Amino acid sequence: MRSVAIASAGFAVFTALAALPAVAQERFNWTGAYIGIHGGKSFNAEMDPTLADPPAGPPTQYPDGWFGGVQIAYDWHLPSRFVIGAIVDASFADMEDVQPDGNFIKQSSKIDSFGTARIRIGYAEDRVLPYLTAGLAWANLQYGESCPEGAQFGFCRPAAAGPYNNKDSHLALGWTVGGGIRVALTSQWIVGAEYLHFDMGSDTYELGFSSTGRKVTDKPIDTQFDTFRFSLDYKF
Repeated sequence: MRSVAIASAGFAVFTALAALPAVAQERFNWTGAYIGIHGGKSFNAEMDPTLADPPAGPPTQYPDGWFGGVQIAYDWHLPSRFVIGAIVDASFADMEDVQPDGNFIKQSSKIDSFGTARIRIGYAEDRVLPYLTAGLAWANLQYGESCPEGAQFGFCRPAAAGPYNNKDSHLALGWTVGGGIRVALTSQWIVGAEYLHFDMGSDTYELGFSSTGRKVTDKPIDTQFDTFRFSLDYKF
């Protein structure tokens, strides 16, 4: 009986060892739907008036800041190692800046939300997936000009323009391009890091009138910004 038990145990160990190469050869399959969250920071953000450069024109705004949001996606793992995916995301942001424009006037800018609809193409190394991505982008942009009460001289003094705080918001459409890397920690949980460049084109912001009825100059603004984000996805 003892020899039979030893032989049985030996056979079980041999069977387990024989199965190891087959397990090791199994590669992670990226095909599936994903839902997740992300967060990060913008940099190189510029809302650039296309009027004359300072001091003749208004200063460029640099509305960098933090953001966070959600994404949904679907990936197809081709018979080769290539992975093609589609992703839609939306971010809520705290990105704003205020720049003095002389004579008490201040120019302000804000990006409070943005998102994308894009494709990504990657090359899988088992559980690691580097990729490139590109597509459409949208952003809710705001530009403003203000003149405080109590200004004693210059264009902003009450006799000239009076106190005002005028703002205009646009839902701008543009494009985005970038790249990143994703890592499958388990069969369901995926972490990632991603860089994106956004170009939102040019919009004219209508800043209305001051309290004295003086027209505040409308401003055409070019907007672009870069982002870096970390993400966490759940694969279905």
